Amino acid sequence: RPFIFYLLVLSDFGILRRWELSRDAAAIESSIDELGVRGMALESRRGELDDDAVLERIAREEYGMVREGEHVYRLSVPDSTREKRRKR
Repeated sequence: RPFIFYLLVLSDFGILRRWELSRDAAAIESSIDELGVRGMALESRRGELDDDAVLERIAREEYGMVREGEHVYRLSVPDSTREKRRKR
């Protein structure tokens, strides 16, 4: 009887192992779904970067770049507004 218990519960073919594998498979599937969503977001972002106007906006807003001959005036922005812009 101990041998049968071992086979049914503790062995690589037992209930516990099948439960562990099922749990691992669910975690992997969840990761795959998350990566799929992230991949779609990155593809969308990549498509945006093909637009010169978007590239210019990013260069100006994120990297502080200006065109030759332009004058930059910096205004102080309240923290609440700054947080809203970062979330975009």
